[in-house]
Amino acid sequence: MSPFWNQKPRTSAPQSFMSGGQSFSTQQTGLTSSAPSSVGGNTAYSYNPPVSGGVLGASTSAPAGGQLSQPQPQQQQPQQQQQPAFDAQAEASRQRAAAELQEALGQYDYLEQQMQGQIGEAGTQKTSALASLGEQKTQAENRAGSLTQEAEESTTTASRKALSTAQDVTKKNRNVLRAMGILSSSAAGEMLSKPMEEYGTQAADLQQTFIKRKGQVEDWLSERIVEYNNAKTGIEDQFNDIVNKINTDIRFNKSQKLNAVQQANAAFSEQIASLQFQAQEYLNAATEYKNNMAMQMAQIQSYQSPGADVSGILSQQMQAPQQAKPLQVGTLMSDEDKKKYGLLSG
Repeated sequence: MSPFWNQKPRTSAPQSFMSGGQSFSTQQTGLTSSAPSSVGGNTAYSYNPPVSGGVLGASTSAPAGGQLSQPQPQQQQPQQQQQPAFDAQAEASRQRAAAELQEALGQYDYLEQQMQGQIGEAGTQKTSALASLGEQKTQAENRAGSLTQEAEESTTTASRKALSTAQDVTKKNRNVLRAMGILSSSAAGEMLSKPMEEYGTQAADLQQTFIKRKGQVEDWLSERIVEYNNAKTGIEDQFNDIVNKINTDIRFNKSQKLNAVQQANAAFSEQIASLQFQAQEYLNAATEYKNNMAMQMAQIQSYQSPGADVSGILSQQMQAPQQAKPLQVGTLMSDEDKKKYGLLSG
């Protein structure tokens, strides 16, 4: 079933009333050239005269004395009888339109809830991804620290071993030189200093190797930090892009919701205006019918009693055009409903 605001206003069901023994009705017909004009191109008013020659309940035959009897005042005017029927139609239209509008608004709110939920899911995924990156960064930093420590310990161990070797060689050389009795010679001095000189060279090489290894570890860690920062920025940018797109959809959804309310109100106003027009046309037709009957009765009175005063008939039965009462109908949405669907601040 299409939304009510895409449907054409419904025409009223056939209506009828009795007036002085006559039947007056509105019925759905095709286009007709008979008066009065059609309402919305679908409704025409017709009059159903009684089988007998009575007019407004009065007999057309002359009573004793040759005078027509005066018609009795009507107990209830047609518009008073018919107005509640039009009010009921208006209220039925309002209830139907309000129900369809609330169903549509419910769908818009459901979509917004789904989109808000997607933002929450994206936030959860972002947090999880950043946490995983943070763990990888920590692991890289720990690994770099371990590699540096291992290199430092290895350098220290090698340096100590080289020192110990140099000291042992120096000690052995001293013992040999002492046994040979040349410990105090210049040659002995060179022999004793050579192991320590070699150790100094080895220690320097070990230190340079350590520095190079440490630099390699630091370079590796720097690459991991750059990768981490790039990945972190990428995750945050992707999350922001998703949120922006969802927020755009939410704003569009809210705009569509407002449009739906505006269209619903416009369609409802059109329906009520159509019903108000029908009520006025009905009242006009009823007034015209009664005036025609009064004129016919006056003509019959004049025909049967030439020179008779028919002003009483005309003054009692003739009616001036009347304005139909505004239809009694509420609005599509209450303030509470507007707040519920986010259409009213407060």
